[in-house]
Amino acid sequence: MKKIIILFFVLQSCFSYSQCLKVLVEDLAKNSKEFKTLVNEKSGFKAWQVLAENAPTLRTDISELSLVSQNLEAIEKAGGYTKWKSLQSGGKIEKLWTKIDEHDGDFHGNHATYYDVNVTYQAYREQVGVAFSNNNILEFHLNIPEKLQGQGIGSVIFKQAIEDYAPSKVKGWWKSSDIYTGNESINLTIFKQKLQDGLSAELAVFETPTGKILKANNFDGNVEVIKNTPNEVIIYFNPKM
Repeated sequence: MKKIIILFFVLQSCFSYSQCLKVLVEDLAKNSKEFKTLVNEKSGFKAWQVLAENAPTLRTDISELSLVSQNLEAIEKAGGYTKWKSLQSGGKIEKLWTKIDEHDGDFHGNHATYYDVNVTYQAYREQVGVAFSNNNILEFHLNIPEKLQGQGIGSVIFKQAIEDYAPSKVKGWWKSSDIYTGNESINLTIFKQKLQDGLSAELAVFETPTGKILKANNFDGNVEVIKNTPNEVIIYFNPKM
């Protein structure tokens, strides 16, 4: 246990010190003796940190923790966990979905489009998001399950919604919430990390998954930062003139 206490001091390199510390304490309290023993070792702790940042739902999986702890050098050489996992599968990440269905609905009084993904691992569809327009400003709320991330779903939904609504602006609204893995939007996590790395808010937004998708769809013009707090960020993306 002394090793774990000492390791707290290196958590500054994690995605968010306070969040990382909270998650680690919760994991230690909830999981098995085997998990505690593994994380108590330097390589095991580093593996937990890698998974907490890149694949949060796997961070307490003993098999994945052990695998990552044994391949830390290879992961670093590959350029990170995601790229390393891709290399393990021959450079391809298995696609776990077949198509995205849209249906109309109501979202807090707004006419909205809901997006359901047909997946290969279960009979029912995953609802991954909703989009609507208010005063010609397009707003998205996406929550893509961990196992479906990195498979192009967000890009498809953004592109289709932009075509359907033809907005003048796109609103980014990233916040802390227990609906997300790690208790906050991955966009918010990465945005804060890039600010800590020294980027301005206007540049950091385009390092997020949403920012990258919007940039690819010509919404990389002037950025309006409406709100910027540790728990909530609101941004307007404008098309490039």
